Amino acid sequence: MTEIPEDGLLGHWTGEVKPGGRVYDRSPEGNDGVYGPAAKWVWFTNPRAVRYVGEHDRTHVGYLGGPTGRDPVVGTYDHDTGRFAETVLASDVSNNDHVGPAVWARSDGHLIALWSLHNGPWLRYRITRNAEDPGSFGPVREFEGAGICYPNPVQPGDDPEDPIYLFYRDRTGTGDGHPYYRVSTDGGETFEDPTRMITAPEGHFSVYWMAAQRDGEVHLFFTDAEGGGTGPKWDVSYARFDAGTLSTADGETIATPADLPIRVDDLEVLYDASEPDTPSPWVWDSGVDADGNPAAVYATFPTTQSHEYRYVRRVDGEWRDRRLVDAGRYVGVDPNTGYYASGIAMPEHDPDVVYAAVERGGRAVLRRFETADAGETFAGETVTTRATADQLRPVAVRNAEPEFPVVWIAGAYNSLDASQTVLRGPPADLATGGPLVGDGSRGVSLGVDCYGPAVFGRGLTVAAAFGTDDPATRQCLLDFGGAIQLWLADGDPGTVTLSLDGESAVELDCDGVTADVTQVAVASWDGDTVSLTLGSEAASVSPNGDGATTTATTVDGPLALGGDPEGWTLGKPRHLDGPGIVGTVEGAALYNRALGADEADRLRDALT
Repeated sequence: MTEIPEDGLLGHWTGEVKPGGRVYDRSPEGNDGVYGPAAKWVWFTNPRAVRYVGEHDRTHVGYLGGPTGRDPVVGTYDHDTGRFAETVLASDVSNNDHVGPAVWARSDGHLIALWSLHNGPWLRYRITRNAEDPGSFGPVREFEGAGICYPNPVQPGDDPEDPIYLFYRDRTGTGDGHPYYRVSTDGGETFEDPTRMITAPEGHFSVYWMAAQRDGEVHLFFTDAEGGGTGPKWDVSYARFDAGTLSTADGETIATPADLPIRVDDLEVLYDASEPDTPSPWVWDSGVDADGNPAAVYATFPTTQSHEYRYVRRVDGEWRDRRLVDAGRYVGVDPNTGYYASGIAMPEHDPDVVYAAVERGGRAVLRRFETADAGETFAGETVTTRATADQLRPVAVRNAEPEFPVVWIAGAYNSLDASQTVLRGPPADLATGGPLVGDGSRGVSLGVDCYGPAVFGRGLTVAAAFGTDDPATRQCLLDFGGAIQLWLADGDPGTVTLSLDGESAVELDCDGVTADVTQVAVASWDGDTVSLTLGSEAASVSPNGDGATTTATTVDGPLALGGDPEGWTLGKPRHLDGPGIVGTVEGAALYNRALGADEADRLRDALT
């Protein structure tokens, strides 16, 4: 195989998918990426991943992604066939991660997916017409509210006719987010009028909660927040829920349905944030063991640069609260996410296990912790090997298959409505070998801050080896920082388009793309002239057949990619929220200089 030119090489991606869902950079620096459907979610909406075993054995995951990057989606992994498929619930709803849906399996195998806007006027949901069939979601149903979000359906008991309790948040004004619930006695087809469970203190942003159920009992853990990503958080509190009756872990009644709503300070306090020098907490997840003992994990914030994860569990009739591990700094770059940790999760029926995203070497990595003494001590191991992307917001799959216990999102999280992340964890996302196969929804996030505000003073070269199933469909091959992009069919069918420098929007077209043929596009800028050539099977071709440069123009330099860290993506546009490759990407390369003609030929040979 021809060796790739190395002078000025920033990255050489072979397009091979390896265990761990990474696309390896073969350049000397190394900038490995993460592979999967674009996805994002917030941690208050649950469940986000659930396995149902009946005629089929399938795990269903709810996230925000899809063709627009703004679609509520249910992704389904079939454990028997090894296939992963996506069902889009609604199109182009929002890019806010709080819109990610809950997906839940009734005991009869029918799926219910629920979503809302962030503090929106409605909550919408769909139910599958057929059991175990995510392709059969029925019509959209909804009910209204003042500012709804965070649906959490819970069905205590295994009988399909048992009532379903739908917990969610609604508002009475710009603050004051109150926990409500509605009851369904017909499998979620309809819901009764809402009941406010707790009234948030006046002016407080919200009372947040996590729910876990087992053997007919529902356990709720709460945090009262004066603000969302900012503002103090007060206490971790608890109540057992039984058809609207709230009680302490000892069984003492806090309130009957006739007494609701109650105040936050009526709850059983497990972590008292009012004590002097006590950091604010925020509950993240909960579970219950085989003996009915509830447990929860939560984050505390000594500073926004130094978060801590803690573990609380009912043991021998008493609450045991322990520090678990240092979490590191807040996720993202937006200071309004100062109280957003990287994430921690607990399997609903196995609180001996915890998955935590912790900072190591400036990156969030995923760690698995396990206890053999009900939380007194823990042993830990790293789930993901070190990569350039952060591993964020783990979710423990409910009723998990051993090979698929946890999902997470990997990439860059800037704010609740600006992230560049992909779904990680499904075995189908861990295929070994072969090119990156795109269906328009998949993409790769490659080292989102590897280059920073890079300036290409000597020029640049960008290249991709690809094959497309449909040369008439608009699809993105490469995107560097939103400024350097290679597109297919951005204008006419069968064309490759180079877009250079988003401000001046210089675009060059190159004809000749045909279906099912591996081709190489090479674009260069030498500080003055920009050119684009299209090769096929390592042989340079053009419309007139003489192998000459098909198009050339000029653009002033230097080319700057902005002052903030910029993303480099393969098989989909930046932020993974647009149309991706429909076919394969077998290789890509980026240089901080223009290659000569001989070097460009070597590059074509190397990429194929």
